[in-house]
Amino acid sequence: MEIHTNTHPTKIPSNAVQGVLEKIENARQPTSEFKISTALAISGLFDTNYYLEQNPDVAESDIDPIMHYTLYGAKEGRSPAKWFYGNIFTEMAKYTNPLYYHLKTCREIIPIVFIADDSFAKYLSVAICSIKENKQKHDKHDIYILHKDIKTENKKKLSKLSSPNFSIHFLNIEKAIKDYLFCGAVHISSIAQSKILIPSFFQLYHKVLYIDCDVVVNNNINILLNIDLHDNTIGAGKDFCSSQFMSTLQKNMPPLKNTYFNSGVMLINTNKFLKKNMQNNIYNLMKKHKSDMVVDQYYFNLALYDSVLFIDNNWNFQWHPVIFNHDSFKEENKEYLKNLDRIGILHFTSHKKPWNHYVPNFSNIFWKYAKLSPFYSEIKSEYEHATGKTVEDI
Repeated sequence: MEIHTNTHPTKIPSNAVQGVLEKIENARQPTSEFKISTALAISGLFDTNYYLEQNPDVAESDIDPIMHYTLYGAKEGRSPAKWFYGNIFTEMAKYTNPLYYHLKTCREIIPIVFIADDSFAKYLSVAICSIKENKQKHDKHDIYILHKDIKTENKKKLSKLSSPNFSIHFLNIEKAIKDYLFCGAVHISSIAQSKILIPSFFQLYHKVLYIDCDVVVNNNINILLNIDLHDNTIGAGKDFCSSQFMSTLQKNMPPLKNTYFNSGVMLINTNKFLKKNMQNNIYNLMKKHKSDMVVDQYYFNLALYDSVLFIDNNWNFQWHPVIFNHDSFKEENKEYLKNLDRIGILHFTSHKKPWNHYVPNFSNIFWKYAKLSPFYSEIKSEYEHATGKTVEDI
């Protein structure tokens, strides 16, 4: 089975279309529903024929299909066009029309996307706090959390981190991934491997940033977001796994053709990713070369070896080489090790995490942001139970 992704038939709205949209947005008299339906009609993004084919109840009624989508369809998870995953945006549709929102923001925002299950919600909150703490006052960020089981109480806690110019949206992707059998390491969940679908969810945006949950962002994320990918499909940092581990990985797998990158932080050119059909290329590699040891990162490397821009190590600074004393890592990153404040993203790779393990100096960076989290008391208790130490001793 292939991943059936349909790219949108129009380009990102032109300046002329954008100007009309701004006039509609600023109009005083029309209702918000009128503004939205008019904007969608002008944009050409709403596919009337598709909507009527998929929704015979609408076809049999007298209501205008765009107005139906605006008033009811979005909240019910109906798709306004074949390329738009309406069923993942029902939570977002409770407070805004998702297609209209993407249309309004696609020229000024680069979505920041996390994938999490309920057990990781508290650690995700620290990552979000760190982004927020390092943003400038007028920076605008949209955080999207892809999930299928985050509890309502935890969503409420995470939502408290929203503020003007800093929005948090939950997308339940359970229905979107239910037909796909993601393969690879048995300890990696299917939702974690679904990152290959991210560009399909955000097709109006020219770039999207994916970040693992076990990180803290220690600098203004805009520096990373504004990196020019040139003609590359993704931007990613080098992975600092040991040569012994790499040899084990490659025993029954196709050999790598380039430096191994870490897929825990990826700046993605959505248009190139989709045009090259990368979601299917990677998915087919997962099916063809199954391995209980291999995570989806390896398949990303196989597919994107010739279209990756290697970004500076400080934007995916992995801490496992510090824990396990990898000399080559220490030599290559000695300038950052001398001054940890220069690290843009600290990535807590390996099973040892700052909430269950202590690493001098590095742990301090995590707890600096963890103290801002609405889950702080829970994370603190977990650390003290796991280590027998108190956070105050760090």
